Amino acid sequence: MILELAELQETEIDSHHLSGLVYSKFKLIKYKAIWKKQLIQNKLFFKELKILTSIFEKEGIKISVLKGFSLLDDIYTDWGARSTSDIDILIEQNNFSEAKKIIQNNGYREINEYKWKGNCFKVLFEKKISLLTVTIELHHQLFWHNKFINSNPRKSTSKIEATFLSLEDQLIHLCGHLAFQHNYLKLFWLFDIKYFVEKYQNQISWDLFWKRAEENKLIVSCQLTLSLISKKNYKYSSLKLVLLTRLCDKNYLLNPRNYFIKYYLIKFLLKDNLIDNFIYIFNYPIKKKITSQSSLID
Repeated sequence: MILELAELQETEIDSHHLSGLVYSKFKLIKYKAIWKKQLIQNKLFFKELKILTSIFEKEGIKISVLKGFSLLDDIYTDWGARSTSDIDILIEQNNFSEAKKIIQNNGYREINEYKWKGNCFKVLFEKKISLLTVTIELHHQLFWHNKFINSNPRKSTSKIEATFLSLEDQLIHLCGHLAFQHNYLKLFWLFDIKYFVEKYQNQISWDLFWKRAEENKLIVSCQLTLSLISKKNYKYSSLKLVLLTRLCDKNYLLNPRNYFIKYYLIKFLLKDNLIDNFIYIFNYPIKKKITSQSSLID
């Protein structure tokens, strides 16, 4: 692993949402309050997820749970270890309108967002419960540049009684979300992948994994991400990967917003297809970029 949990400074732990994980691993008392808050929040979010998954099942609508809540009670047996901000759900596009109605009928309101190519395939909802706001992100597509069909969903073996992506597709999505979509902005996503690979590396069909990554134009994102968590050569090397490895060093991973040029070089080089860079640039909402504080996160 290019960065180990034990070597991080307090400010780095806080900024990368790793406080709960550090408490879970090392029991440092200064992080207990955040760990406890995450534990309570995740349990409350889980109750909401159970209600919705039950309704979707009764209506015959198939969904897959993504990211954080697909990892809880799996690679994170301690529910306070993983920071979550929302519940991500993938659904087939032909059921999207019906799913929106179900969510709204359960007390959620749709959040109006500026829509562009990078987020036109998902909708945000929120609902107040107790002292918390539950946010749901409903997707009918995972990335702007491909359809990424959920080809072989698997049933969860955890308390979260829902369908997940196949192991191969789940790892591709985790890598693509961290690299292709968010340019390594937060380390807790990298630790997700580290623990996922450690648990499932002998169950993942690596030939299928690389085939699916190539089909979905996420080869470079997967290569670079896996090289950051292990010295094992998961895939052939290339000049592009060597350059990306040097750009995406420890300093960048700890403070990506401090490296403006590196940020955009990495973003450019991570695309498998050069044309996708021009499509992205052409469609990027300049007005939003100028006015938004979070313009680096798309």
